[in-house]
Amino acid sequence: MIYRVVHVTEYKYTDPVSTSHHLLCLSPRPAGNQVCGAQEIIISPTPVVRRERTDYFGNRCTHVELQEPHRRLRVESRFDVDVRPGTRLPSDSPPWEWVRNELRIHL
Repeated sequence: MIYRVVHVTEYKYTDPVSTSHHLLCLSPRPAGNQVCGAQEIIISPTPVVRRERTDYFGNRCTHVELQEPHRRLRVESRFDVDVRPGTRLPSDSPPWEWVRNELRIHL
């Protein structure tokens, strides 16, 4: 089944904001029975800097910088996700203690 997801976040400021930096983690990632399709992130006002990256955990992130005075910031994320029937069992997942210990090693 394909889902079309739309997420909107809007900030309204009392006074103008001259500069702002934001890290947006609004993109789904492929995982098991989930396949990601078309995606777009619409930002208003338009940022002067926009960089895409994947973080340590595999999440797609977008860093944006706005360098003009603004009283409103609107971020709209649209994406398609194809979710297929799952075949995972609870026993397929590692125990939480193992995950905790693995994270300690990498931090």
